[in-house]
Amino acid sequence: MGRSEDEHGWCTAGRGLALAAALALGLFGVRMLWHAFLSDLTLAEDEAHYWLWSTRPDWAYYSKGPGTAWLIALSTALFGHSEWAVRLPAALASSVGMMGAAMAARWTLPGDGRAVVLAAALYALVPGFAVASMLMTIDAPFLGCWVWGGALAVLALRTNRAVAWIGLGGCVGVGLLFKHTIVLLPLGVLLAWWSVPGRPRPRIGALAGAVIAAAAGLLPMLLWNAAHDWVTVRHLLGHLSLPGGDTPASGDWSFVWPLEMVGVQIPVIGGTLALALIGLWRSRRTGDGPWMRAMVLMGVPVFAFYLLVALRTRVEGNWAMAGAATMVVPAAWTVLDAARRKVTWIRAVWWFTAFAGVLVIVAPAMLDFLSTRRVFGPYIPVHRVTGLRAHAEAVRAQTDLLSDQTGLEPFVMTDHYGRASQLAFYLRGGPPVYSASAQTGGRRSQFDLWPDTDLSRGETTRALSGRPAVLIGSPGQEWGAAFGFIEPLGPLEGEPNPGSRAAFLGYGYTGFHARGRPDG
Repeated sequence: MGRSEDEHGWCTAGRGLALAAALALGLFGVRMLWHAFLSDLTLAEDEAHYWLWSTRPDWAYYSKGPGTAWLIALSTALFGHSEWAVRLPAALASSVGMMGAAMAARWTLPGDGRAVVLAAALYALVPGFAVASMLMTIDAPFLGCWVWGGALAVLALRTNRAVAWIGLGGCVGVGLLFKHTIVLLPLGVLLAWWSVPGRPRPRIGALAGAVIAAAAGLLPMLLWNAAHDWVTVRHLLGHLSLPGGDTPASGDWSFVWPLEMVGVQIPVIGGTLALALIGLWRSRRTGDGPWMRAMVLMGVPVFAFYLLVALRTRVEGNWAMAGAATMVVPAAWTVLDAARRKVTWIRAVWWFTAFAGVLVIVAPAMLDFLSTRRVFGPYIPVHRVTGLRAHAEAVRAQTDLLSDQTGLEPFVMTDHYGRASQLAFYLRGGPPVYSASAQTGGRRSQFDLWPDTDLSRGETTRALSGRPAVLIGSPGQEWGAAFGFIEPLGPLEGEPNPGSRAAFLGYGYTGFHARGRPDG
C-alpha cells in the first residue's frame, strides 16, 4: 500500500484528520445530548463512588489515582451535580481517544487519509470502548492515554524526536493518575522498538525526559500512599489474592479462569481484534508489515499480564481491553487492503465489526427493550444503572419516619461502598450515608479513610451513638451487632437487587466494637 499524499485522491492525511475530528466531535455531541435530555439511567456504583471522591479532592484515593475524581470535580463545578455532568468527561475522553487513534494511523501509515478516518471509527466501535464512553469510570481516560502514548511511540520510532519520547512519557504519567496498568505500555513500546528495522537509538536526554514525565504522574500517589499505610498497594494485592492484600489471600483457583480471560476478549474487543490479527498476517511481506507488527506488540504485554493474573484470580472483562487501543491501526489497514483486493470474507468481518459496535453505541437508549428479550435479556445488567432515584426517595421516606418516631437525626448505612456512594449522590442534602463493608465481612474502601465516615474510629461511633438508621443489605444479625434493635423492612421501592439486598430500620446505634477489618 503506497503512501503518497495524492495517491488516495481527495482523502489526504489532512482531510482524513478533519473527517476524524468531525466524527469524534459529532459522536461526543450526540452522546451528551442523549445524557442531558433523554437518558434516565442512574449512576452505576463505581461512577457514584468516583463522584464521591470528587467532592473531596486529594492526591490519591484508596484504590486508584486521582485522575477520575479530578475530571468529575471539574465537570460538576462547571455544570452542577447531575448524571450527565458526571459522565461528560467519559464522552470527551472517548473522543480524545478517537483522535489519538487517528494520529496513530497518520504516523503509522503516512499519507493515507482513509486509514486515519477508519482508525478513529474503529476505536469508537470497539464494544468495550463504547461502553467506557458512556460511564464515568477510569476506563475512558485511561484508554485515551494509552492510544495517545502508542501514537507518540510510533512518531518516536519513525523520527526519534525528543518531543515524541517525552510526550510518550507524559501519556504514561497522566495514565497513572487513572490506572496503574499503563506501566505496561513502555514494555509494549520496547517490543515494538525491537521489532522495527533500523530502530532508532533515542538520546539519553530524551529518555530521561520521558522518565521524568512518567514519574510526575506517579509521585503524588507515592507520597499519598506513604502517608496512608500503602493502602493502594494493599488493594492491588487483594485483587490478585496475594498475601498482604486488603482481603484474605485465597488458594482457590480454577482452570476455567485463563480460558474465560481469553474468551471474554471476543465480546469486549469484538471484530477489531480479529481484523488486527488478520492484518498482522497479511502485511508481513509488505512495507507496512513491521509497523503493523509494532502496533500489535504494543498491546501484547497487557494481555500477557492479565493471562498471568488469571492463573491466580478471576479477571474482569474490561481489565485487559487497553491492549486493543493501538490494534485499531492494523485493523484499519486490513479493511483497506481487503477493499483494494476485493477480499469478500474480510469485508464481511468488517461489516460485522461495524454492526456490533454501532449496536453497543446505541444500546443504552434501548436498555428497556433489550433487557426484556428472552434469549439475552437476563445477561444485560440493566439493574446497575436503573432504579436509584426511586430507591433513594424510599430511603428518604424511611429516614423521615425515623426522625418523627425518635426525635433524633437518622443516618443511612449500607453493606457496600458502591451502594453507599449511590445513595450519597441521590440523597444530597439529606441524611449522611456510611459504608459498613469492612465491618460486615467485606473489604475496605475510601469510606474507611475519611475520618468522619470511618466507622472504626471512636469519634465516629460517639457521634452516631444512640441514633437510628436505615440499613441496606447484609443479614439482620450483622446489623444487630451494632444496634440495640432492628426491624426488617424487606426490599425498598426501586431496589435494583431485591433478591439480595433487604432493608432494615436500626434503633440505638452502638458501633461495631468487636469487628475487625479483613486485611489478610
